[in-house]
Amino acid sequence: MRPVGSNRWEEVAARLILATNRNLEEESQIGRFRPDLLERIRGFTLVLPALRTHKADIPLLAYQFVTEYSSHYQRKLNVPPGALDCLFRYEWEGNVRELRAAIRKASAYADEQGNISAVMLQEAVRGRKKNMAQYSVPFDPTADTWREVQKRAQSAYLRAVLSVTNGNKESAAKLSGLSRAQLYEKLKEID
Repeated sequence: MRPVGSNRWEEVAARLILATNRNLEEESQIGRFRPDLLERIRGFTLVLPALRTHKADIPLLAYQFVTEYSSHYQRKLNVPPGALDCLFRYEWEGNVRELRAAIRKASAYADEQGNISAVMLQEAVRGRKKNMAQYSVPFDPTADTWREVQKRAQSAYLRAVLSVTNGNKESAAKLSGLSRAQLYEKLKEID
């Protein structure tokens, strides 16, 4: 390597680490990846299983990322016991990178004491959207009025929020952006 502005070359020791979610052997055999390039980059191969197949690693990884973001945000962050439970219900299509991003997002919204709540983690994961189809609101525009559909939609939304927060009304109020009094009032309306 020759540094900018220099006339002499300097020796550099470097390692190249490559990651892919594809099987390059198969891609090479069917002609979608150059075999000569595969041979050049091949070295030590480490195959990691998807995070969804080894969920027991989630707490260890999550605490590692919390420590990392404690340093980044320059404050002591922690996850109370039980808050990580919601992470086990998610499928983790994006593997460890997705978990890291979820922890980063939840860390940014930690409270004044540095606690990362289950609600923050659930919001960061956004996996709940996949399971929310059961809360959809069917309607018939020829028979239903706007108010009827709106009332059913409000009911479905509040039930979904309570489901996500495991029935915790204080967390449901935070997640929905309502005050506790507003939430209780709306819950009375749908019962």
